[in-house]
Formats: sequence, structure tokens, C-alpha cells
Amino acid sequence: VLFEGFVISNAESKIKKGTISIDTIELNNNKKTITVNIDDSIKSYNNISSIKVSGDYHIDTNKGTVLVNDASTSNNHFEITTKNNSFTITASSTEISNVSFENVSYEITYNDNMASGIALDVTNTELTNVINKGNIYSNNVSSGLVGILNNSKITNAYNNGVVNTLGGVASYITGKSNLINVYNSYENTSLINIVEDSTLNIIGSFNISNIKPINIVVNSELSIQDSYIVDTTSNFTVKTIEELKNQETMKIIFHEYVSLEDLDSNIENAWIYESDSYPLLFNDDITNGLATLHIKTYSYDNFSNVLETFNYKDNVSFSIEDKDELNPSDKYYYIHKSKTPLTRSELENILTWNKYNQIETLNEEGYFIVYVKLVKDNKNYYINSDIFTLDKSSPNVTLKLNDNT
Repeated sequence: VLFEGFVISNAESKIKKGTISIDTIELNNNKKTITVNIDDSIKSYNNISSIKVSGDYHIDTNKGTVLVNDASTSNNHFEITTKNNSFTITASSTEISNVSFENVSYEITYNDNMASGIALDVTNTELTNVINKGNIYSNNVSSGLVGILNNSKITNAYNNGVVNTLGGVASYITGKSNLINVYNSYENTSLINIVEDSTLNIIGSFNISNIKPINIVVNSELSIQDSYIVDTTSNFTVKTIEELKNQETMKIIFHEYVSLEDLDSNIENAWIYESDSYPLLFNDDITNGLATLHIKTYSYDNFSNVLETFNYKDNVSFSIEDKDELNPSDKYYYIHKSKTPLTRSELENILTWNKYNQIETLNEEGYFIVYVKLVKDNKNYYINSDIFTLDKSSPNVTLKLNDNT
């Protein structure tokens, strides 16, 4: 799955009302403090504007005091306004007393607005090979890949898009969840905004921002393995941007793509490598800004191993056109006479490339894939075509007429 475009969410605030049941506080010439949770359905990612709580209480001896959020009360009644989803009650008495509560109600003004590039709520699900390149905006929380990840797993994924709040990969993670080979490459956000009530495993992942990779952790256990950050403010391993773009370093964790057939049994072999780039998924729509390969009516400006097959009965010509004619690159081509695509590593090991000077024509029958190598500023960039089949032979047809004489 690959998303490009815009997601903009700007919802109005919501109001939720309810009642609270509070157990009687038993005192024996002492003081007790309890914490009262208001509404467990309001999560950490909800932007609470205000919570109003009011209620009545009764001390059976009429001797004692009640404080709510450390504030005095009077006339056996309390009212508070807070932004926290809980409050404290402190009761004290010089005698054996019981403090009971009634008519306790609340009103919460909050915003649960959420925007994400791939999915808002992922529960008991596994996402694999997903990419966000879109720009995600929300007046509450936004994320590149998923809003809520609950008891779920993301494998082979990344965010390259703009996210206007914290959470390049996920806004909120809960339950037993896993992130394997995922990363965020947008500089102004974290990898995850909130992890709450979760057992979370993070393996082979990274965030390039100076912002700490996980913004808030609440009542959770984290296991982090082979995961990286460019800053020192977390328990991720520190690596530089250059190291995260180094192919030999990253291939140890982000295994190189071989073929679709191999991917069926080796899901981790999903990554390709371009010059001066983080690891890229095989299904990414990678656009090369230097040149375009033209074959028949088709145009190509990226390297890919997911190819279609086209059949032709006449000669096939191709051309390579610079996108910026004022700053051309050195252009080379290689004809791969097979229907099996080459990996990036295999391309780099090819020693003999043909210098491109003018339109070339292929007239030999069989399968072929055209690979283009562009050299600029001492860096190599690759483009390739789909699979073409050239078959000039005419079909043999035998016509037999019955003799009815």
C-alpha cells in the first residue's frame, strides 16, 4: 500500500456527559486521600479542553473536612474544573466517620480528531509493505501510517510525508504490538506519539528527527532491538544520517529484495537501495529526477523489480532523455536478456555498460529488460523498463480440407 496526497481533518470539539459512582470513605480519626477516574473511554490522545465535575457529599458525624484536588469545599458540595481525567478527594475527621457521595456528574469538552495516511484504527491486524508519502494534517493528532495500533503488527513500512503533530508512524499504540523494520524520515516528528497500556516490541527501526522517538509512555513495557535515532535523548542506538543511508550498514537489518517469489517465504527481503537514500521498499514508486527511459509508448524514471510483460513482433527502439538538459548526466545502458529482474546489488556488479549516445534499436528475439545507469556527481542512479518479449516469427497454420467428392 502506498499513499500520496493530502489528509486534512479539522473537526469540532465534542462534549461528553456522565455520572461517577464514588465509594464511601471510612475514617477513624484520620485522613484518607483517594483518586477518582472520570471516564476511561477518554484516551491520552484526546485533546481535553476542560472537565467540569460537581457533586454532593455527606459526613455522618458532621465533623470533618473534604478537599477536592486540594481545594476547600463548603455546604457539602464541590465543583472543580480540570484538564486531567482524574481528581483527588481528601477526607479527614477527628472521629469515626463515613463520607458518602451522591449526584456526582461530569462534563468533558475534548477533541478526538485524528488523521493518518494509511489507516485510522488498526486492531488485531498485521500491516506489511506500507508507505506514506502524503501530507497529514489534524487539529488534534496526526500520523503518517496509523492512528491507533492495538494488538497489531507493522512490518516493512515508512513515513516520508509531512505530519503536523508527533507520530510519524503511529499516534497511539496499545495492547501487545510490534514494529519491525519501520522508520520515519520526516524531520519534525517522533516515531510514535503515545504508548499506553502496551507491551511493545520495536525491532530494526529508526527515526531521523532530533525529537525523541517515543513522546509519551504510560504503563507500558518496551523492548527495543537494533533501532536507531540521530539524537542521544532515548534508549535507541545513535547513528548519523550518513550511517542510516549506508547500504552495507543497513542491509544487515533491511534485507535486500530478491523477487516476488522469494518474498512469499522471506517477508524480510523487501528492500532496495538508491544512492544517498534510506532503505526503500520494493513497491515504492521511486521517481528519478535525472532522466527518462522511453520504449515504444512507455516511459520509465525509476528502478523497480515489480515488472509487467509486453509482447512485440517488430524491432523495439529506446531512448534516454535528460530531464534537465542544461545539467545532463552521463548515461549508460545494459540489455538484460532475461525475464528475471536484477537486484540493485547485481546491477552494481555489472562491469560492462554501453555508453548511450543516440536512439538504440533491439532486433534480437527473446526476453529483455533495459537497465539505465545515470552517473552524476560521482553517484550512480538506476532506471529500468518492464519485461519485453520480441517474437518476429509468423505463426504456422495448417489448413486441411475434407474431400467430399
